[in-house]
Amino acid sequence: MDLIQDADSWRWSVAHGGSYSNGAEDQLSSYLGQLRQWSLAQNQDHGPILVHLELKNTALADGQFPAAIDAYIGEALSGASLYAASTLLGDAHSLLAAARERHWPSLAALQGHFLFCITGGQVQRTATYLTTGPETRLCFCDRDINDILDSGAALNAADEPNRLFYNFAAVRSASLPARSGLPDGGSVILRAYEVQDWETWGNCRNRGVNVLATDQIMHAPFATVGPSPYAVAPGEGAG
Repeated sequence: MDLIQDADSWRWSVAHGGSYSNGAEDQLSSYLGQLRQWSLAQNQDHGPILVHLELKNTALADGQFPAAIDAYIGEALSGASLYAASTLLGDAHSLLAAARERHWPSLAALQGHFLFCITGGQVQRTATYLTTGPETRLCFCDRDINDILDSGAALNAADEPNRLFYNFAAVRSASLPARSGLPDGGSVILRAYEVQDWETWGNCRNRGVNVLATDQIMHAPFATVGPSPYAVAPGEGAG
C-alpha cells in the first residue's frame, strides 16, 4: 500500500500520489481494519500475509516515526496475530545474524500471522526505524537492489544486515543469481514487483523469488502459486 502522511500528525491515507486525504475510507487504519476483520472471520486460519507499506512522503521527526507507526499498526490490527521483526531478532545483534542462527519460521508456523515491511525511497526514515529500539520494532524494512543488479555487483547481505527483504523490478529478474548462488540466500526474502507476464513470472519463480507482486490478477492464469491463491474479502462478491 502506498502511504501519504498528514503534515501535522501520525496519520496516513492510502494513495499512489497527491496529498493526504482525511476521508475515513482513505485512512490506512481503514484498510488494516479490513484485513483484521477478514483474518478474525477466518479464525486466523489462513496463510501468512505480507503487507508492504510504501512511504510516498515524510512529515514530522524521523526519531518519532518508529514508535508512531508501530502503535498505529498495532491498534488497527488489535486482536490479530503479528510476526514482528523484533521476534526474529531475539537477542541477536542483527536480523541477518538471527536468520543465520535460527532461520525464519516455517510457513506453517506463520499461519494466521501478518508481517509488515516498510518500503520506498525514504532511506533516512527507514534507517532511523531500524536503529531505534530494534528489540521492540514491529516492521521489517527492505533494501532496493535495482542498482546492484544493473551494475552486476555482488549482493552481500552483510552490507545492510538489518534489511533482509530485497526489493527489485521484475524486469531485472534475469540478472538475479539463482538462490543457490546468492550469498545468505536462505536468510533473505526476495520480492519482485511488476511481474506482468508468463516469462517474467517463470524467471522469478525459477530463481526462488519469495514474493511476486503483479497487477495481472483477473484473466491472468500465470499469476498463481497454488490452487487457491486468493480469498474473497468480507462483503465482496466472487467476481
